[in-house]
Amino acid sequence: MDAPAGPPSIVDTILDRVSDRIFPEAEDRLSINIIKPSDVKTTEKLPVLVFIYGGGSTTGLSNNPIWRGSEIVLNSIQKKKPVLFVTLNYRVNAFGFLASEEVQAAGVANLGLHDHN
Repeated sequence: MDAPAGPPSIVDTILDRVSDRIFPEAEDRLSINIIKPSDVKTTEKLPVLVFIYGGGSTTGLSNNPIWRGSEIVLNSIQKKKPVLFVTLNYRVNAFGFLASEEVQAAGVANLGLHDHN
């Protein structure tokens, strides 16, 4: 059935604009974030907590404020057991998990998993 497309929903338009400002996305997001206690010497060895976000391989980013890495580090300091908190970005959706015979033959399937290395 070919139904005419209506105007975009105002709710969708507002949510898209707000979410783009709060959680900006880009294709070149291969990065790592490290949060460390400020009073730790650079030679001091600390346990490392690595967090890889979920999202069903379709969406996500490591600097999302809901992960609260700074709060985890602060809590570890208060308990006198400081840690480093590390998050990393990886390619998601078609950029990281595109699947086809051509992609398989080219050896570039599951790039999002390779980003974890």
